[in-house]
Amino acid sequence: MSHMDLAAALEDPRRSKALVSWNNNPAASSPEQGRLRKALEREDLFHVAVDLFHTDTTAYADIVLPAASFLEFNDLVLPYFDLTLSAQVKTCEPPGRALPNQEIFRRLARAMGYNDPGLFESEADLIDRLLKQTTYEGNFADLAKVGTTSCSPSPSCSLPISNSRHRQADRACERPGGRAGAAARASRSRRRADEARAVAHHLAGIALANELELRQRPGHTEAARAGYRHAPSRRCRCPRLRRGRQPSSLVNEAGRLPLAVTISRRRSLASALSIKDGGRVHRRAMPTSSVLVAGRKSDMAESTTVHSTVVRLERAETPAQP
Repeated sequence: MSHMDLAAALEDPRRSKALVSWNNNPAASSPEQGRLRKALEREDLFHVAVDLFHTDTTAYADIVLPAASFLEFNDLVLPYFDLTLSAQVKTCEPPGRALPNQEIFRRLARAMGYNDPGLFESEADLIDRLLKQTTYEGNFADLAKVGTTSCSPSPSCSLPISNSRHRQADRACERPGGRAGAAARASRSRRRADEARAVAHHLAGIALANELELRQRPGHTEAARAGYRHAPSRRCRCPRLRRGRQPSSLVNEAGRLPLAVTISRRRSLASALSIKDGGRVHRRAMPTSSVLVAGRKSDMAESTTVHSTVVRLERAETPAQP
């Protein structure tokens, strides 16, 4: 199910009666955050969350199961950006009653009376079967000694890039023919219209990671919380307004994000740069920057339109919490 459809599915009792979430924090990161959180409050929605720490999503769960971290079970790692294969080697036992996701699912399947053999494969059997589907000729123990190996002698695709002529690289990236090319041209036209509207009337909303994190993550330890106290959080930089820090809100049709605003004249584009939330106590009433992301799907691949988020700035009546 697309995350753009998650809020609609969860708010309809005919479509969903239970939710199991793991390796994910949709209450903080999914579009239509206000609508989604309201759906998570349904009394008749049975919600089980599997996580390492308390998150925005676990705050809504009926049952929270403790998960094992990646250091506490064996696995295979295939990265996003290169054709390599790595061994994730278990270094210690999970603490307390924490379990790897695979073992949690095996126990759930057994308790629910399922008997499909595929539901009960051990970690070792799963890893062995997956390794046989790669070009690597050894077993997991061999891979653990190597650490990381290449799955291909050469990249599966090549892209000619010129260091001196960027237009040549542009031509290599933009294939003009076929349906994809036509869709890309139409997409560029719509994007230019959105950008023009943003510059003329609104601001382009952009959420940036701070120096302590890449994504929204809570401060789980005192050391992390101490670091967050010295990092910018829940603040926004906007051009074309009088200078100074002002309690305000970023608002659009999807929601409202209270924050403190620092006015900057360094950027030529009409944009609102906010810092992703971190180091905070998770509460149902505290929105993240995703509250401003609508559930619109992109014209290609039906992905999120997060990069087309347009907001307006409203001054708050009372000071916003930093």
